[in-house]
Amino acid sequence: MAIPECLDLVRMTATELQDLLKTGELTSVNLIKETLAQINSHNTNGLMLKALISTAPEDKLIDTAAALDAERSKGELRGPFHGIPVLLKDAINTHPSLGMPTTLGSHALLNATTSGNATIVDKMIQQGLIVVGKTNLNELSSWKAMGPMNGWSAVCGQTNSAYVDGGLMPDDGAMGHSNPCGASTGSAVAVSAGFSPVALGSEVDGSLTQPSARAALYALKPTIGATELGGVFAVSEEFDALGAMAKSVLDLALMTELVLNPEARAKLPKDGYQSYLRKDFAGLKVGFVDPEQWRWPDNVQPQKGNSREQMLRIMEGKAMYNIGNQSLLITVAGHVFKKNLDNYLAAFSSAEVRTAEELIQYNKDHADKELPPDFPEQGRLIDTIENPISTEQYQNAVEVCRRVARDNGIDKVILEHELDLVAFPMDSPCPRVAAAAGYPIATMPLGTLNHNGRPFGLAIIAKAGQENIMFSFMSAFEANSKPRVVPPRLVD
Repeated sequence: MAIPECLDLVRMTATELQDLLKTGELTSVNLIKETLAQINSHNTNGLMLKALISTAPEDKLIDTAAALDAERSKGELRGPFHGIPVLLKDAINTHPSLGMPTTLGSHALLNATTSGNATIVDKMIQQGLIVVGKTNLNELSSWKAMGPMNGWSAVCGQTNSAYVDGGLMPDDGAMGHSNPCGASTGSAVAVSAGFSPVALGSEVDGSLTQPSARAALYALKPTIGATELGGVFAVSEEFDALGAMAKSVLDLALMTELVLNPEARAKLPKDGYQSYLRKDFAGLKVGFVDPEQWRWPDNVQPQKGNSREQMLRIMEGKAMYNIGNQSLLITVAGHVFKKNLDNYLAAFSSAEVRTAEELIQYNKDHADKELPPDFPEQGRLIDTIENPISTEQYQNAVEVCRRVARDNGIDKVILEHELDLVAFPMDSPCPRVAAAAGYPIATMPLGTLNHNGRPFGLAIIAKAGQENIMFSFMSAFEANSKPRVVPPRLVD
């Protein structure tokens, strides 16, 4: 079968690809072949995006796609993503039968084998999604060290934005304008580059939403406790959640339903989040924080040209509210990180390291690969062992986070001003507020910088379990906005 001329992996959503599959203009086999060609063109060649750590063997992918095509020919569809490619952050376990390791970006796990798929992976396969590859991330989900850059792991190197010519500038700051952000960096960059229409990541503090904003994507971190974390490396279950990123709100709604655990999904109507999608803002009450206060300081995000003025100008003219303490930091996760890492490593069928201490020693013994001159630190990992806090201190700290972010923050503003949502510039510490509160946060494409073309986004936060209102707002926003900008270097 010839590839349809209208096939555009960089622009097309999963729903649009599904329409081509339904009409017979495209098969999943051909879709997989085109997807692999796009990856081969720009992952370690072409733009050198380094978004993927690994891809499944081509023969396995073709066999899977052919089987799904055969099911389709008999009228047997598993779900709305039947025969559609998907990518996973390389902190989500995949069984060796899928042909990809789960590394967390570390050479210590490159040859390790998991005992099974993460719960979400089995669920996606049951729904007909084809797991094409595993994406790069901040090594150990940012808990190896607090480096000056995002999107680096020892296994894959530095992931670069598909939008920014020249890639990451070393002196650009932790949230600089050439920075693709992280820790779910590879997932966001890969979707923007047409390596897959949808992908999964995870987030404690901006790991999903920040890189998605810089890839002009829609993304949502659901309420803490609502997602399937079985077989997913979680820094802290009190702050971590699994989430999706996509090119459209509909795709995001469908993917978000998949990542929910049964208890959370049971609270939705039969049609899930699709029931709440709309084309207007009627009845929605949204408060916008002051973008002059909610932004990154210059030492974190050095300004280039009129970048700050451009982002502020887009948000001006809205009602402004103050929320809590911008400097709130989630430092308590270090208490449970070692325990969670040890438990995660112990669950591998085979691995060279089984504890945080063994991983630290492995990094020292293989410093040429794990501690190179540009990334020589593992201080955050060491600190979780050398400076532990008691369980009581941890519980008290979690309570403080919840109180400051909920009672004195989001809840207070929503109650006092009778709001449904609070909106922030994504280029700010707003994910910390959502994480501290345990509340859902989403991002949507807002514009691109004149300075270097990198996208920036609008964030919204709601109270726990109110993702339905967030999808109403996002769908109305999408319906009344220009199409998201795609990377010019991939379409011109």
